[in-house]
Amino acid sequence: MGGKLSWALALVATTSLLGCSSDDVTTDDGGGSDASDAAKEPEAEAAAAPVCIPYEGGVDAAYFGTVGAFVSETPVGTGFEIDEIFVPAGDGGTTSCSGTAVGDCCFTPSPPADAGADADADADAATAQVSAGDISIYDGPALIDHAIWAFGTSYANVGAGSWAPSDVLSVFADGGTVDPFCGSVRATGALGLADGGNIPLEIAIDRATNYSFAWRADPGAPGARVTLLIGNQAGSLSCTTDDSAGTITAPSQLLMMLDSGSGAWQLLRQVSVNVPDPNADVHLVSAVAITGVGVVLQ
Repeated sequence: MGGKLSWALALVATTSLLGCSSDDVTTDDGGGSDASDAAKEPEAEAAAAPVCIPYEGGVDAAYFGTVGAFVSETPVGTGFEIDEIFVPAGDGGTTSCSGTAVGDCCFTPSPPADAGADADADADAATAQVSAGDISIYDGPALIDHAIWAFGTSYANVGAGSWAPSDVLSVFADGGTVDPFCGSVRATGALGLADGGNIPLEIAIDRATNYSFAWRADPGAPGARVTLLIGNQAGSLSCTTDDSAGTITAPSQLLMMLDSGSGAWQLLRQVSVNVPDPNADVHLVSAVAITGVGVVLQ
């Protein structure tokens, strides 16, 4: 999460008894507190996340937003990242195919090299982000991330930590242009390969035949969806199916729209939970991806 602010908050309580031997400690036989009484004092309660009281009422979804907790599994290590983005409705959330669709797959060609207007549009979309106020994310009782609205343009995450599969991640937004909201999403498990093998550094794909890939489904993530992404300079191919299927196939018809040669390959599992908010369509997303894998298209 390079470029994001570094932040830590620690509360340390210490008690010292200096320069005393055991003979120096006296007791009160007249009913006062002694060492044994102190041992009986109840321990302080552990810190806990706030209680979420979901919004109930009408919704005018003028904005669309996501809070995403992402795990990247690569052949050389694992990374954790939390991202937030809120934009005016219509600027995000679309799932339709803007290219060529075959079954559950879509090929989207790369824009022309001189598409300067598209680059300007992307820049305008970035500045159109709006605030939902400070956002706190908890893993159980532990605060693992605090996102602040920085410079009036986007979020900066401070102190993001890690989490484990099946952990419940709770999100609390103080509210800004987007009204306050809260909710939770269960972290999805690792994308283990179906044969139990290791993540490869490179995959070879024959474009003349259908390409299939299999993984171990996560029984603790009902409703999860898995997306296979393959791309190079010609464009990108994506296929999406239910995680419970355990396998996905990219058709040769779309693979042939990619150029031969090197490219990128990624497999993504995600769970999305919609949380109620008066003026926004907000989704909490837990995702894990196999990334950093090269592909050779033949």
